[in-house]
Amino acid sequence: MEENFIRCQKGYLVNIEKVVAIVPYFNSTLALKFKGHDKTVPVGRKFAKHFKDIIGW
Repeated sequence: MEENFIRCQKGYLVNIEKVVAIVPYFNSTLALKFKGHDKTVPVGRKFAKHFKDIIGW
């Protein structure tokens, strides 16, 4: 797996270079917005800390 791909939830593997925004989501979790797409992808609680560490947030 390449470095710029990360799992943010059990069903989602995302390219972090395509993320344009991280927004608050349901129940104190986060969601990702991407270039050229209106839909968001949730960041699962199980993956949130690892995801934040990788993106430096």
